[in-house]
Amino acid sequence: MEGWIRSGYGVSRSQRKDMVNTLSVVAGLLATLTFAAAFQVPGGFNGESGSPLLLQRAAFQVFMVSNSFAMCGSMAALFFLLWVTLTGRVTTSFLLLDLSITMLQLCFGATLLSFMTGVYATTSHNTLWLAIVICGLCSTFIFLLREPFISPVAQTFKRALRIVARLKFFCFHCLRVWRNRILRNE
Repeated sequence: MEGWIRSGYGVSRSQRKDMVNTLSVVAGLLATLTFAAAFQVPGGFNGESGSPLLLQRAAFQVFMVSNSFAMCGSMAALFFLLWVTLTGRVTTSFLLLDLSITMLQLCFGATLLSFMTGVYATTSHNTLWLAIVICGLCSTFIFLLREPFISPVAQTFKRALRIVARLKFFCFHCLRVWRNRILRNE
C-alpha cells in the first residue's frame, strides 16, 4: 500500500491552502460524476418496474458497488478537506490532508473500475473483444495510478520532450540554412 500514499507534510501554509482548494474541486467533480452515473445506469431502466435492466449481471453489481464507493469516498474527502480549512491545528490538518489524498486516489481507482464494469456489462454480450480491450486498458491505468510507476513514466516523458525540443530546434536550424542558401543562389 506504500505506493498509494502521498503526503502533505513539508508543504507551506499557502501551498496547503492551494492544495486544499485544488483537491476540493477534484473531489467535487468526482462526486458529481459518480452521482450522475448512479442514476444514468448502463443499459437503462425497465419501463414498467423502473429497475435497471442489467441488475442481475455480476458486472453491473460491481459497477454499482464501485460507483457507490467512489461517490461516498469523494464526499468523505470533501468533508476532510473542509475540516482542514476549519481546523487550526497543524498536525490535524496534515493528517486530514493526507487522508483525503489517499481517499481520492482510492476513489479514482473505484471510478475506473466502475467505468470498466459498466462498459463490460453493456458490451460483453454483443462484442466480447471490445469489453476485454476496455477492461485491459482500464486495468492498466488502475495499475499505473501507483507512485512507483508514475515517477519513471514522468521522467521518460520529460526526456522525450527534451529530445523533441532538440529535434525541433535542429529542423528549424536546417530550414533556416536551406532558406538562406536558396536566397543566396537567387
